[in-house]
Amino acid sequence: MNISASKSDLSRAVALAAAVADRKSTIPIVGNILLVADADGLTVSATDLTISVQSRCAAKVSAPGGTTLPAKLLHDVVRSVAGDSIDLKFLDGARVQIASGKSRHAIAALPADQFPKLQVPPDAWSTMPAEALADIIAKTLHSCSNDETRYHLNGVLLESADGILRGVSTDGHRLSKVERKCDGLALPASLLVPRKALAEIAKLLGDKTVEVAATSAYVFVRAGGVTLSAKLIEAQFPPYAQVIPAKTKRTAIVDRARLLDGIRRVSILAPESTAGVQVSLAAGSLTLKSENPETGEAVEEIETDYSGDDVSIGFNARYLEEALSRVGCADVEVRMSGELDPCIIRGTSQAEGADFLSVVMPMRNR
Repeated sequence: MNISASKSDLSRAVALAAAVADRKSTIPIVGNILLVADADGLTVSATDLTISVQSRCAAKVSAPGGTTLPAKLLHDVVRSVAGDSIDLKFLDGARVQIASGKSRHAIAALPADQFPKLQVPPDAWSTMPAEALADIIAKTLHSCSNDETRYHLNGVLLESADGILRGVSTDGHRLSKVERKCDGLALPASLLVPRKALAEIAKLLGDKTVEVAATSAYVFVRAGGVTLSAKLIEAQFPPYAQVIPAKTKRTAIVDRARLLDGIRRVSILAPESTAGVQVSLAAGSLTLKSENPETGEAVEEIETDYSGDDVSIGFNARYLEEALSRVGCADVEVRMSGELDPCIIRGTSQAEGADFLSVVMPMRNR
């Protein structure tokens, strides 16, 4: 193998691959990036055996061939060189030289034939607006569970029906649901996609459109010359509709920015272990309060369009903040019932074909 490529093109492809490669794996080849040069250019691939990414990179190929190099080393070298172009060539059977300007790095390689086979996508692809998929990811990824023992909550449920793509995530303490209109989308009725895969997919969504496809076990996304595949989570997502209250007794209309800033200020004195704040509704006002026996207390009152009965419920401030940060309009509805009931946060005016709500479960302040 002997090739020359621009630093910018190669850096992007290697960075995407390095983010997927599993450097902690006990299988050394999985921590490497596969480089294959042919007459059409360079293909850069990586996998952690669950997620795979493959990028095409323009390159001048003097001698075709393939090899694998350690992901972190290759990434660090490629981004550190000063030249505008980078040359890669075999020095011998076990090393590859990376040259740019007056810099030379010789890195130990592993044979390309040891690299795991990547999943082959189906023939049928659907096209959807990249912005819509990016929006779904941005509004659901934060509420996935990080607890690996609850793997059925470690991703986002994507449901496709009647021209609507819906994303739902929950960690058991809060839930996010977003819907976007995507006419002509042909996908299975539901896909449970791992959060890591969605974080990598989000990096690809710079173009106006993105192609998606799926099998019974994998989802595929193609954009900007990059194809990503991810193994779906084989688990039953909980019946989320049961968590979303059909009706609530109290609804307050609040300025989103003022409420968000108020929560941030009051949470400064909230207990670190719980991040608990008390949200109280009374006629014309919403009051935020935090109490910490070690540091003190904070109170902030915000004017609201509310005329119902008084109520006071404790919530995790971070969950409220993350929900409000993802609402894209000036005012929000804060819907509550009793002290043991969840809170719904939803924008008062949402764009046509787009709908987002967040459910936050109550807690007991300590």
